[in-house]
Amino acid sequence: MLDDQLTPAAAPKLVRSLGVVGVLLLTLSVATPASSVFVIVPTMLQVAGTGAVWAMILAALVCVPTAFIYAELSSAYPVAGGEYVMVADTLGPMAGFAMLGVNVFNNLLFPPILGLGIADVLETLVPGLPAIPVALAIIAASTLVAVLQIRINAWVTGLFLLVELVAIGVIVWLGLADSVRPIEDALLHPVMPQAGALVPTSLAAIGVATSIAIFALNGYGAAVYFGEEMHEPERLIARTILAALVLTLLFEGLPLVAGLMGAADLPAFLAARSPFMDLAVEQGGAGLSTWMSIGVVVAIVNAIIACILACSRFFYGTARDGSWGRPVDRWMAQVHLRFGSPDRDFGLRRHRDGVLLRSDRAAGRAQRHRAGRDLCRHRTRRDRRAPQRPDGARPLPHAALSARPRTDAGRIGLCDMDKLARSGRGSSRPDHDRRADRAVGCLLSLGAASSRPLERSRP
Repeated sequence: MLDDQLTPAAAPKLVRSLGVVGVLLLTLSVATPASSVFVIVPTMLQVAGTGAVWAMILAALVCVPTAFIYAELSSAYPVAGGEYVMVADTLGPMAGFAMLGVNVFNNLLFPPILGLGIADVLETLVPGLPAIPVALAIIAASTLVAVLQIRINAWVTGLFLLVELVAIGVIVWLGLADSVRPIEDALLHPVMPQAGALVPTSLAAIGVATSIAIFALNGYGAAVYFGEEMHEPERLIARTILAALVLTLLFEGLPLVAGLMGAADLPAFLAARSPFMDLAVEQGGAGLSTWMSIGVVVAIVNAIIACILACSRFFYGTARDGSWGRPVDRWMAQVHLRFGSPDRDFGLRRHRDGVLLRSDRAAGRAQRHRAGRDLCRHRTRRDRRAPQRPDGARPLPHAALSARPRTDAGRIGLCDMDKLARSGRGSSRPDHDRRADRAVGCLLSLGAASSRPLERSRP
Protein backbone atom coordinates (compact mmCIF):
# COMPACT_ATOMS: atom_id res chain seq x y z
CA MET A 1 0.00 0.00 0.00
CA LEU A 2 2.87 2.35 0.78
CA ASP A 3 4.39 1.75 -2.67
CA ASP A 4 1.04 2.54 -4.27
CA GLN A 5 0.92 5.87 -2.44
CA LEU A 6 4.42 6.82 -3.58
CA THR A 7 3.97 5.69 -7.18
CA PRO A 8 2.79 8.53 -9.48
CA ALA A 9 -0.23 8.03 -11.68
CA ALA A 10 0.48 6.27 -14.94
CA ALA A 11 0.99 8.55 -17.93
CA PRO A 12 -1.59 8.40 -20.73
CA LYS A 13 -0.69 5.85 -23.36
CA LEU A 14 -0.13 6.46 -27.04
CA VAL A 15 -2.63 4.96 -29.47
CA ARG A 16 -1.55 2.03 -31.63
CA SER A 17 -2.68 2.97 -35.14
CA LEU A 18 0.31 2.41 -37.44
CA GLY A 19 1.29 -0.54 -39.57
CA VAL A 20 4.54 -1.34 -41.35
CA VAL A 21 3.84 1.12 -44.18
CA GLY A 22 3.08 4.04 -41.87
CA VAL A 23 6.20 3.55 -39.72
CA LEU A 24 8.28 3.00 -42.85
CA LEU A 25 7.11 6.30 -44.35
CA LEU A 26 7.95 8.15 -41.14
CA THR A 27 11.35 6.47 -40.89
CA LEU A 28 12.30 7.24 -44.48
CA SER A 29 11.22 10.84 -43.89
CA VAL A 30 13.67 11.05 -40.98
CA ALA A 31 16.40 9.55 -43.19
CA THR A 32 15.40 12.11 -45.91
CA PRO A 33 17.24 10.58 -48.90
CA ALA A 34 16.75 13.63 -51.15
CA SER A 35 18.39 15.93 -48.61
CA SER A 36 21.31 13.51 -48.37
CA VAL A 37 21.70 13.36 -52.15
CA PHE A 38 21.65 17.12 -52.72
CA VAL A 39 23.43 18.26 -49.55
CA ILE A 40 25.67 15.50 -48.13
CA VAL A 41 26.71 13.40 -51.13
CA PRO A 42 28.39 16.41 -52.86
CA THR A 43 30.78 16.59 -49.90
CA MET A 44 31.65 12.93 -50.46
CA LEU A 45 32.42 13.69 -54.11
CA GLN A 46 34.67 16.59 -53.16
CA VAL A 47 36.58 14.45 -50.66
CA ALA A 48 36.92 11.12 -52.49
CA GLY A 49 35.79 11.77 -56.07
CA THR A 50 34.57 8.65 -57.79
CA GLY A 51 35.81 6.76 -54.72
CA ALA A 52 32.53 7.87 -53.15
CA VAL A 53 31.04 4.71 -54.64
CA TRP A 54 33.39 2.59 -52.53
CA ALA A 55 32.64 4.84 -49.55
CA MET A 56 28.93 4.15 -49.96
CA ILE A 57 29.59 0.41 -50.16
CA LEU A 58 31.73 0.46 -47.01
CA ALA A 59 29.14 2.56 -45.20
CA ALA A 60 26.51 -0.02 -46.11
CA LEU A 61 28.69 -2.75 -44.57
CA VAL A 62 28.76 -0.72 -41.35
CA CYS A 63 25.06 0.14 -41.38
CA VAL A 64 23.79 -3.41 -41.98
CA PRO A 65 24.95 -4.86 -38.62
CA THR A 66 23.90 -1.62 -36.92
CA ALA A 67 20.43 -2.01 -38.41
CA PHE A 68 20.25 -5.59 -37.14
CA ILE A 69 21.17 -4.36 -33.65
CA TYR A 70 18.44 -1.72 -33.85
CA ALA A 71 16.00 -4.35 -35.11
CA GLU A 72 16.78 -6.74 -32.25
CA LEU A 73 16.66 -4.13 -29.50
CA SER A 74 13.60 -2.37 -30.94
CA SER A 75 11.73 -5.67 -30.97
CA ALA A 76 12.67 -6.24 -27.32
CA TYR A 77 12.04 -2.62 -26.23
CA PRO A 78 9.49 -0.97 -28.58
CA VAL A 79 9.36 2.11 -26.35
CA ALA A 80 8.88 5.74 -27.39
CA GLY A 81 12.01 6.77 -25.48
CA GLY A 82 14.22 5.18 -28.12
CA GLU A 83 17.90 4.41 -27.70
CA TYR A 84 18.34 5.48 -24.09
CA VAL A 85 15.81 2.86 -22.94
CA MET A 86 17.64 0.13 -24.84
CA VAL A 87 21.00 1.18 -23.42
CA ALA A 88 19.68 1.55 -19.86
CA ASP A 89 18.04 -1.88 -19.87
CA THR A 90 21.06 -3.63 -21.36
CA LEU A 91 24.11 -1.75 -20.04
CA GLY A 92 22.75 -0.12 -16.90
CA PRO A 93 21.39 3.24 -15.72
CA MET A 94 24.66 5.17 -16.04
CA ALA A 95 25.10 4.29 -19.72
CA GLY A 96 21.42 4.98 -20.29
CA PHE A 97 21.77 8.40 -18.68
CA ALA A 98 24.68 9.21 -20.98
CA MET A 99 22.64 8.13 -24.00
CA LEU A 100 19.71 10.25 -22.80
CA GLY A 101 21.96 13.31 -22.70
CA VAL A 102 23.24 12.67 -26.23
CA ASN A 103 19.69 12.27 -27.55
CA VAL A 104 18.51 15.45 -25.81
CA PHE A 105 21.10 17.56 -27.62
CA ASN A 106 20.58 15.78 -30.96
CA ASN A 107 16.80 16.17 -30.84
CA LEU A 108 16.98 19.82 -29.85
CA LEU A 109 19.60 20.87 -32.41
CA PHE A 110 18.62 18.92 -35.52
CA PRO A 111 15.32 20.69 -36.47
CA PRO A 112 16.79 24.24 -36.20
CA ILE A 113 19.75 23.21 -38.36
CA LEU A 114 17.37 21.84 -40.99
CA GLY A 115 15.34 25.05 -40.81
CA LEU A 116 18.43 27.13 -41.56
CA GLY A 117 19.21 24.76 -44.44
CA ILE A 118 15.80 25.48 -45.96
CA ALA A 119 16.44 29.20 -45.64
CA ASP A 120 19.67 28.81 -47.64
CA VAL A 121 17.88 26.89 -50.42
CA LEU A 122 15.00 29.37 -50.57
CA GLU A 123 17.44 32.25 -50.83
CA THR A 124 18.60 30.87 -54.19
CA LEU A 125 14.97 30.93 -55.39
CA VAL A 126 13.91 34.21 -53.72
CA PRO A 127 16.97 36.38 -53.03
CA GLY A 128 16.86 38.57 -49.95
CA LEU A 129 14.82 36.28 -47.67
CA PRO A 130 15.89 36.62 -44.00
CA ALA A 131 17.25 33.29 -42.87
CA ILE A 132 16.27 33.19 -39.19
CA PRO A 133 12.63 34.36 -39.52
CA VAL A 134 12.10 31.92 -42.38
CA ALA A 135 13.59 29.07 -40.34
CA LEU A 136 11.42 29.93 -37.32
CA ALA A 137 8.27 30.12 -39.45
CA ILE A 138 8.98 26.75 -41.07
CA ILE A 139 9.66 25.06 -37.72
CA ALA A 140 6.48 26.56 -36.23
CA ALA A 141 4.36 25.39 -39.16
CA SER A 142 5.95 21.93 -39.04
CA THR A 143 5.22 21.73 -35.32
CA LEU A 144 1.54 22.50 -35.89
CA VAL A 145 1.38 19.73 -38.50
CA ALA A 146 3.15 17.31 -36.17
CA VAL A 147 0.50 17.77 -33.47
CA LEU A 148 -2.02 15.97 -35.68
CA GLN A 149 -2.85 12.29 -35.31
CA ILE A 150 0.11 10.06 -36.15
CA ARG A 151 -1.65 8.34 -39.07
CA ILE A 152 -2.36 11.72 -40.65
CA ASN A 153 1.29 12.63 -40.24
CA ALA A 154 2.32 9.33 -41.78
CA TRP A 155 0.36 10.15 -44.93
CA VAL A 156 1.50 13.79 -44.98
CA THR A 157 5.14 12.78 -44.74
CA GLY A 158 4.43 10.04 -47.28
CA LEU A 159 3.22 12.62 -49.82
CA PHE A 160 6.27 14.77 -49.17
CA LEU A 161 8.45 11.69 -49.50
CA LEU A 162 6.88 11.03 -52.90
CA VAL A 163 8.02 14.49 -54.02
CA GLU A 164 11.52 13.65 -52.79
CA LEU A 165 11.56 10.42 -54.74
CA VAL A 166 10.40 12.21 -57.89
CA ALA A 167 13.38 14.58 -57.60
CA ILE A 168 15.71 11.62 -57.08
CA GLY A 169 14.14 9.79 -60.01
CA VAL A 170 14.76 12.78 -62.28
CA ILE A 171 18.46 12.77 -61.39
CA VAL A 172 18.70 9.03 -62.02
CA TRP A 173 16.94 9.38 -65.38
CA LEU A 174 19.14 12.31 -66.47
CA GLY A 175 22.31 10.45 -65.58
CA LEU A 176 21.46 7.07 -67.06
CA ALA A 177 19.72 8.40 -70.19
CA ASP A 178 22.89 10.08 -71.45
CA SER A 179 25.66 8.00 -69.90
CA VAL A 180 29.20 8.89 -70.97
CA ARG A 181 31.24 6.43 -68.90
CA PRO A 182 30.75 3.00 -67.31
CA ILE A 183 30.55 2.62 -63.56
CA GLU A 184 33.44 0.16 -63.67
CA ASP A 185 35.82 3.10 -63.98
CA ALA A 186 34.73 4.40 -60.58
CA LEU A 187 35.15 0.95 -59.02
CA LEU A 188 38.44 -0.09 -60.62
CA HIS A 189 40.17 3.28 -61.03
CA PRO A 190 38.70 5.81 -58.57
CA VAL A 191 39.93 9.38 -58.93
CA MET A 192 39.44 12.54 -56.90
CA PRO A 193 39.88 16.26 -57.62
CA GLN A 194 43.08 17.90 -56.48
CA ALA A 195 44.45 21.28 -57.60
CA GLY A 196 42.21 21.35 -60.65
CA ALA A 197 43.22 17.88 -61.83
CA LEU A 198 42.17 14.28 -61.18
CA VAL A 199 44.48 12.04 -59.15
CA PRO A 200 44.00 8.48 -57.86
CA THR A 201 41.80 8.41 -54.77
CA SER A 202 43.70 7.61 -51.58
CA LEU A 203 42.51 5.17 -48.94
CA ALA A 204 42.40 7.99 -46.41
CA ALA A 205 40.03 9.97 -48.63
CA ILE A 206 37.77 6.94 -49.02
CA GLY A 207 37.81 6.51 -45.24
CA VAL A 208 36.74 10.11 -44.65
CA ALA A 209 34.03 9.81 -47.30
CA THR A 210 32.83 6.60 -45.61
CA SER A 211 32.21 8.45 -42.36
CA ILE A 212 30.20 11.05 -44.31
CA ALA A 213 28.24 8.28 -46.04
CA ILE A 214 27.36 6.69 -42.69
CA PHE A 215 25.87 10.02 -41.64
CA ALA A 216 24.01 10.29 -44.96
CA LEU A 217 22.43 6.86 -44.44
CA ASN A 218 21.50 7.53 -40.82
CA GLY A 219 17.84 7.58 -39.83
CA TYR A 220 16.70 3.97 -40.32
CA GLY A 221 16.71 3.43 -36.55
CA ALA A 222 14.12 6.18 -35.95
CA ALA A 223 11.39 3.55 -36.27
CA VAL A 224 11.82 2.71 -32.59
CA TYR A 225 10.35 6.08 -31.58
CA PHE A 226 7.05 5.00 -33.15
CA GLY A 227 7.08 1.50 -31.65
CA GLU A 228 4.37 2.28 -29.09
CA GLU A 229 2.03 3.44 -31.86
CA MET A 230 2.63 0.41 -34.08
CA HIS A 231 0.56 -2.74 -34.18
CA GLU A 232 2.56 -5.82 -33.10
CA PRO A 233 5.93 -4.02 -32.87
CA GLU A 234 7.64 -7.09 -31.40
CA ARG A 235 7.05 -8.85 -34.72
CA LEU A 236 6.97 -6.04 -37.30
CA ILE A 237 9.36 -3.28 -36.24
CA ALA A 238 12.49 -5.28 -37.11
CA ARG A 239 11.50 -5.73 -40.75
CA THR A 240 10.54 -2.05 -40.90
CA ILE A 241 14.04 -0.99 -39.82
CA LEU A 242 15.74 -3.33 -42.28
CA ALA A 243 13.45 -2.23 -45.12
CA ALA A 244 14.20 1.42 -44.29
CA LEU A 245 17.94 0.78 -44.56
CA VAL A 246 17.63 -1.06 -47.88
CA LEU A 247 15.45 1.67 -49.40
CA THR A 248 17.74 4.43 -48.10
CA LEU A 249 20.73 2.72 -49.71
CA LEU A 250 18.80 2.41 -52.97
CA PHE A 251 17.54 6.02 -53.01
CA GLU A 252 20.97 7.48 -52.22
CA GLY A 253 23.19 5.05 -54.11
CA LEU A 254 21.39 5.20 -57.48
CA PRO A 255 21.66 9.00 -57.91
CA LEU A 256 25.34 8.82 -56.98
CA VAL A 257 26.04 6.19 -59.62
CA ALA A 258 23.84 7.90 -62.25
CA GLY A 259 25.51 11.27 -61.68
CA LEU A 260 29.00 9.83 -62.10
CA MET A 261 27.95 8.00 -65.27
CA GLY A 262 26.17 10.98 -66.85
CA ALA A 263 28.48 13.90 -65.97
CA ALA A 264 29.98 15.29 -69.17
CA ASP A 265 32.75 17.18 -67.33
CA LEU A 266 33.82 14.83 -64.54
CA PRO A 267 36.38 17.18 -62.84
CA ALA A 268 33.83 19.99 -62.67
CA PHE A 269 31.14 17.58 -61.44
CA LEU A 270 33.34 16.28 -58.61
CA ALA A 271 34.44 19.74 -57.47
CA ALA A 272 31.04 21.44 -57.76
CA ARG A 273 29.16 22.61 -54.69
CA SER A 274 25.82 21.36 -56.12
CA PRO A 275 26.76 18.78 -58.78
CA PHE A 276 23.28 17.28 -59.13
CA MET A 277 21.70 20.71 -59.58
CA ASP A 278 24.34 21.47 -62.22
CA LEU A 279 23.46 18.20 -63.94
CA ALA A 280 19.79 19.21 -63.97
CA VAL A 281 20.65 22.63 -65.44
CA GLU A 282 22.97 21.12 -68.03
CA GLN A 283 20.51 18.53 -69.33
CA GLY A 284 17.11 19.97 -68.38
CA GLY A 285 17.50 23.74 -68.29
CA ALA A 286 17.02 26.36 -65.59
CA GLY A 287 13.32 25.57 -65.21
CA LEU A 288 14.06 22.00 -64.18
CA SER A 289 16.66 23.24 -61.71
CA THR A 290 14.02 25.47 -60.07
CA TRP A 291 11.66 22.55 -59.65
CA MET A 292 14.51 20.48 -58.24
CA SER A 293 15.20 23.20 -55.68
CA ILE A 294 11.54 23.13 -54.67
CA GLY A 295 11.84 19.37 -54.29
CA VAL A 296 14.82 19.84 -51.95
CA VAL A 297 12.81 22.34 -49.86
CA VAL A 298 9.94 19.86 -49.62
CA ALA A 299 12.40 17.13 -48.58
CA ILE A 300 13.85 19.25 -45.77
CA VAL A 301 10.38 20.29 -44.54
CA ASN A 302 9.42 16.61 -44.53
CA ALA A 303 12.53 15.80 -42.49
CA ILE A 304 11.68 18.55 -39.98
CA ILE A 305 8.14 17.23 -39.48
CA ALA A 306 9.38 13.65 -39.04
CA CYS A 307 12.16 14.74 -36.67
CA ILE A 308 9.71 16.73 -34.53
CA LEU A 309 7.45 13.67 -34.39
CA ALA A 310 10.33 11.48 -33.21
CA CYS A 311 11.59 14.20 -30.85
CA SER A 312 8.19 14.55 -29.18
CA ARG A 313 7.98 10.78 -28.62
CA PHE A 314 11.47 10.83 -27.12
CA PHE A 315 10.64 13.58 -24.61
CA TYR A 316 7.30 11.93 -23.86
CA GLY A 317 9.20 8.73 -22.96
CA THR A 318 11.67 10.58 -20.75
CA ALA A 319 8.85 12.36 -18.92
CA ARG A 320 6.95 9.13 -18.41
CA ASP A 321 10.12 7.63 -16.89
CA GLY A 322 10.37 10.53 -14.43
CA SER A 323 13.54 12.15 -15.78
CA TRP A 324 12.78 15.85 -15.26
CA GLY A 325 10.98 16.13 -11.93
CA ARG A 326 7.34 15.39 -11.23
CA PRO A 327 5.70 18.72 -12.27
CA VAL A 328 7.57 18.81 -15.59
CA ASP A 329 7.11 15.07 -16.13
CA ARG A 330 3.36 15.24 -15.64
CA TRP A 331 3.12 18.15 -18.06
CA MET A 332 5.29 16.61 -20.78
CA ALA A 333 3.70 13.16 -20.57
CA GLN A 334 0.21 14.38 -21.49
CA VAL A 335 -1.43 13.09 -24.67
CA HIS A 336 -3.84 15.08 -26.84
CA LEU A 337 -7.37 13.83 -26.18
CA ARG A 338 -8.39 13.91 -29.85
CA PHE A 339 -5.22 13.26 -31.82
CA GLY A 340 -3.49 10.90 -29.37
CA SER A 341 -0.18 12.75 -29.80
CA PRO A 342 2.12 14.02 -27.00
CA ASP A 343 1.19 17.65 -27.64
CA ARG A 344 2.95 19.11 -24.56
CA ASP A 345 6.25 18.07 -26.04
CA PHE A 346 5.54 20.33 -29.02
CA GLY A 347 5.43 23.32 -26.66
CA LEU A 348 1.62 23.69 -26.82
CA ARG A 349 -0.19 24.17 -23.52
CA ARG A 350 -3.77 25.04 -22.76
CA HIS A 351 -4.74 27.08 -19.69
CA ARG A 352 -7.16 24.40 -18.51
CA ASP A 353 -4.40 21.83 -18.28
CA GLY A 354 -2.26 24.18 -16.20
CA VAL A 355 -5.11 24.77 -13.75
CA LEU A 356 -5.73 21.03 -13.42
CA LEU A 357 -2.04 20.39 -12.84
CA ARG A 358 -1.79 22.97 -10.06
CA SER A 359 -4.95 21.78 -8.31
CA ASP A 360 -3.84 18.14 -8.50
CA ARG A 361 -0.43 19.05 -7.08
CA ALA A 362 -2.05 20.85 -4.13
CA ALA A 363 -4.39 17.92 -3.46
CA GLY A 364 -1.54 15.39 -3.45
CA ARG A 365 0.92 17.36 -1.32
CA ALA A 366 -0.53 16.18 2.00
CA GLN A 367 -0.68 12.56 0.82
CA ARG A 368 3.00 12.61 -0.22
CA HIS A 369 3.95 14.10 3.16
CA ARG A 370 2.14 11.30 5.02
CA ALA A 371 3.68 8.69 2.76
CA GLY A 372 7.21 10.03 3.39
CA ARG A 373 6.65 10.04 7.16
CA ASP A 374 5.39 6.44 7.11
CA LEU A 375 8.36 5.39 4.98
CA CYS A 376 10.81 6.95 7.46
CA ARG A 377 9.23 5.07 10.37
CA HIS A 378 9.11 1.80 8.44
CA ARG A 379 12.81 1.92 7.53
CA THR A 380 13.89 2.93 11.04
CA ARG A 381 12.21 -0.17 12.45
CA ARG A 382 13.77 -2.37 9.79
CA ASP A 383 17.22 -0.88 10.41
CA ARG A 384 16.98 -1.78 14.11
CA ARG A 385 16.26 -5.40 13.19
CA ALA A 386 19.06 -5.58 10.59
CA PRO A 387 22.22 -7.64 11.36
CA GLN A 388 25.15 -5.69 12.71
CA ARG A 389 28.44 -5.14 10.88
CA PRO A 390 31.52 -7.18 11.94
CA ASP A 391 32.75 -4.27 14.07
CA GLY A 392 29.52 -4.26 16.09
CA ALA A 393 28.19 -1.01 14.64
CA ARG A 394 24.86 -0.57 12.96
CA PRO A 395 24.63 -0.85 9.15
CA LEU A 396 25.37 2.28 7.16
CA PRO A 397 22.30 4.45 6.57
CA HIS A 398 22.41 3.91 2.80
CA ALA A 399 21.76 0.18 3.28
CA ALA A 400 18.07 1.04 3.20
CA LEU A 401 18.37 1.71 -0.53
CA SER A 402 17.60 -1.97 -1.15
CA ALA A 403 13.91 -1.17 -0.57
CA ARG A 404 14.02 0.96 -3.80
CA PRO A 405 11.24 3.47 -3.06
CA ARG A 406 9.91 5.57 -5.89
CA THR A 407 10.08 9.09 -4.47
CA ASP A 408 9.62 12.63 -5.68
CA ALA A 409 13.10 13.46 -7.08
CA GLY A 410 14.84 12.16 -3.95
CA ARG A 411 13.08 14.59 -1.58
CA ILE A 412 11.60 11.85 0.61
CA GLY A 413 14.82 9.86 0.23
CA LEU A 414 16.91 12.72 1.64
CA CYS A 415 14.60 13.05 4.66
CA ASP A 416 14.67 9.28 5.12
CA MET A 417 18.47 9.03 5.04
CA ASP A 418 18.92 11.94 7.39
CA LYS A 419 16.54 10.46 9.97
CA LEU A 420 18.07 7.02 9.66
CA ALA A 421 21.50 8.51 10.24
CA ARG A 422 20.29 10.30 13.37
CA SER A 423 18.74 7.07 14.62
CA GLY A 424 22.25 5.65 15.15
CA ARG A 425 23.03 7.92 18.11
CA GLY A 426 23.51 4.95 20.37
CA SER A 427 26.44 3.73 18.35
CA SER A 428 29.92 3.76 19.86
CA ARG A 429 31.40 5.43 16.79
CA PRO A 430 32.64 9.03 17.00
CA ASP A 431 30.40 11.89 15.90
CA HIS A 432 32.42 12.62 12.78
CA ASP A 433 31.97 8.98 11.66
CA ARG A 434 28.19 9.30 11.96
CA ARG A 435 28.24 12.58 10.03
CA ALA A 436 30.25 10.93 7.23
CA ASP A 437 27.76 8.06 7.03
CA ARG A 438 24.92 10.56 6.90
CA ALA A 439 26.54 12.43 3.99
CA VAL A 440 27.21 9.20 2.06
CA GLY A 441 23.64 8.09 2.61
CA CYS A 442 22.23 11.37 1.28
CA LEU A 443 24.47 11.28 -1.81
CA LEU A 444 23.56 7.68 -2.61
CA SER A 445 19.88 8.51 -2.11
CA LEU A 446 20.14 11.26 -4.71
CA GLY A 447 21.99 8.95 -7.10
CA ALA A 448 19.38 6.24 -6.73
CA ALA A 449 16.53 8.70 -7.24
CA SER A 450 18.12 10.10 -10.41
CA SER A 451 18.93 6.71 -11.95
CA ARG A 452 15.71 4.94 -10.99
CA PRO A 453 13.72 6.33 -13.94
CA LEU A 454 16.16 4.48 -16.20
CA GLU A 455 15.65 1.18 -14.38
CA ARG A 456 12.38 0.49 -16.10
CA SER A 457 10.92 -2.72 -17.35
CA ARG A 458 9.63 -3.57 -20.76
CA PRO A 459 6.05 -2.38 -21.28
